[in-house]
Amino acid sequence: MANTFNEKIRVSLSNPNLQVALDSNAERRLKARLQSYTSLPEDIQVLRRRAHAVRAETITHLDQHLETFIRHAQANGLIVHRARDVAGGAVDVAIEPELPEALAARARLYYVKQEYDRAIEYARKAIERKPDCEGAYTILGKGLFASDRWQEAAALVDRALEANGEDYNVYIPFGNVLRALGDETGALRLNNRLIAVLEHQLEMVPEDVRARILLAAMYAKANRGEAAVRELERAVAMRPNDSNTLYNAACTYGVLQMKPETLAMFRRSVEAGFGDLDLAARDSDLACIHGDPEFQKIIESHRPTA
Repeated sequence: MANTFNEKIRVSLSNPNLQVALDSNAERRLKARLQSYTSLPEDIQVLRRRAHAVRAETITHLDQHLETFIRHAQANGLIVHRARDVAGGAVDVAIEPELPEALAARARLYYVKQEYDRAIEYARKAIERKPDCEGAYTILGKGLFASDRWQEAAALVDRALEANGEDYNVYIPFGNVLRALGDETGALRLNNRLIAVLEHQLEMVPEDVRARILLAAMYAKANRGEAAVRELERAVAMRPNDSNTLYNAACTYGVLQMKPETLAMFRRSVEAGFGDLDLAARDSDLACIHGDPEFQKIIESHRPTA
């Protein structure tokens, strides 16, 4: 049956009349698509980049969006049941556990639970199946950094940028690793490349707050203090209660050695829900407040109790 079917396909595709009909159909569809683009309020490439930014932001802050959904669902009278483990909680993993995107999602969930070895394991599996899997190198870098496996992460920098260099999120953990290793030349190279990526992103999607606050941090590291504070203030004004925006604002002030502002913004970020206190305690951007008793007080008072 299969051989007969395949033979009919080959005969049909070699039919010159059918080929003309298919070509005409493809041309009509292309013209219709191009015509539909003209009815859009903005250029299609701008909209595509914006959609990509929304997707990337959602993936990056998946845990926060999930908590927001649960909060609103419960407020509307719904009963939310939580799975006891990561495997049971990830719908896409249950459907197709070996999909690269499913493996990367599982890696993100393990990272949120601070199970860094498992996060690294699943991020590597995702990359093995799809080298440019979105978000996989970002989680891999974050997991290796949090586990003090800095040399392993440093060896992956070029591959990570080759695979996901257009995604500004991938630069952050690997920049942290290079700075932790004292490789200021490598960190500066990443910083300059990231600035170009972020500036281009904001030209296309000016409302991308995460890109804006990261650009502020990169400007600070490039000794462009005035530009850094300008972008920081814009980002915080756009997302005054977003814990990650506030945390990155604190890091920017920290790089600029503005200690009172750093401490105040870090406190705001934690009060807004920033929970990666292990990262904060080792983040070199916050070095100016690491020895401050008030910083230690904030850390200890917000650690989850056993």
